[in-house]
Amino acid sequence: MLISRVYRNNNFYTKIKLPSLLYNKYLIKLQPNSSSIIHGHDYTGKFMLIHGKMHEIIYDENEFKKKSKKS
Repeated sequence: MLISRVYRNNNFYTKIKLPSLLYNKYLIKLQPNSSSIIHGHDYTGKFMLIHGKMHEIIYDENEFKKKSKKS
C-alpha cells in the first residue's frame, strides 16, 4: 500500500493506493473547501463519494467549455 500526500496551492489531499491485480484503485481524502486545477484522465474511471459533498464541473475537452455540472 502506497500513501502519498499531495500539496498544491494551499490545498492538499491524501491518496492511498489499494491492492488490486487488475485495476489502479485509490482511496482519496480531500480537505474541506479544497479544489483542483482543470485536468483530465486518460482512462474511464469511476468514483464513489463516501462522506460529505462534492461539486464537479465537467468540461468538453475539444472546446474547453463547461459541459455539465454534478453536485
